[in-house]
Amino acid sequence: TLANPGGEDQLLDVVFTQETTTAEVRALLERIGGEIVGGPSSLGRYRVHLTDDTSASSAAELERAIAELDADPHVRLVTRALAEDAP
Repeated sequence: TLANPGGEDQLLDVVFTQETTTAEVRALLERIGGEIVGGPSSLGRYRVHLTDDTSASSAAELERAIAELDADPHVRLVTRALAEDAP
C-alpha cells in the first residue's frame, strides 16, 4: 500500500542495485525512517518519504538519510525528489 507523503520537502528518489532484496530495502527504509510512496519507474527509481517528521530538524534528517543511503552498497543513486518530477 502506498502512503500519502505529507511534505514534499521530505521526499527522496532512490535507485537500489538489482541485487538488493525486498528485505534489504525494508531494513534500509526502517533505518532512515522512510517508506516507499511511488515507483518503481521504468528506470527502477522509487519515491521515498521520510516519516520521522520533526519540523525543527527535517532538513537535517533529510541530509542524514541521503548520506546514509549514499554510503550503502545497495543504493545506486539517492537524490532529493523534485516536486514536478514524479517517478
